[in-house]
Amino acid sequence: MRHTGLLLALIVSTVAWSTEPSKVEANRAYSLSAPANLRDSPPSTFLYILGDKKGSVAEDDSVVVKEIKKVNTLTGTQYWINVQQAEPGSANGQSGWVYIGKEGGESILKEERQ
Repeated sequence: MRHTGLLLALIVSTVAWSTEPSKVEANRAYSLSAPANLRDSPPSTFLYILGDKKGSVAEDDSVVVKEIKKVNTLTGTQYWINVQQAEPGSANGQSGWVYIGKEGGESILKEERQ
């Protein structure tokens, strides 16, 4: 019984750390659980052409979500967000589009920072 409680606590704490892509909100700050490429635009057209890479965001960096876009592909719905880096003291935070995950899965965003 003691092990079951420990396992349940671990599962609950894991859920609290990651954010499902469909639950991401604009104008909120999140941190990243993995490095991500910043792109000029999310994929467009049936051919799934990505925008040019214009930088990157490191793991655990804080970003502010400016816009959320759902992109329908042959393999399912993807979520892309337009972000601005939100680290204190950064004069010119980078901005761009970041892929965060598929519908029904986990995203690379975690814990909202207040």
